[in-house]
Amino acid sequence: VHCQAGLGRTGTLIGLYLITSHAFSAREAIAWLRVMRPGSVIGNQQHYLHAVERSIRSLPAPAPSAASA
Repeated sequence: VHCQAGLGRTGTLIGLYLITSHAFSAREAIAWLRVMRPGSVIGNQQHYLHAVERSIRSLPAPAPSAASA
């Protein structure tokens, strides 16, 4: 997925990756993206990242697998 300027959809997907894989908050992910690429993630995209973060944080923690025991 790529948008013309690399700011909207691309920034949103990178933000989702940071939230899900690196335990960033939505605010931290947005701030990091804007430092690296000013103008990234605005308006509805920003609201979407905050909504996704709330959804992810409300999920129960995964049960430990047999391999990690």
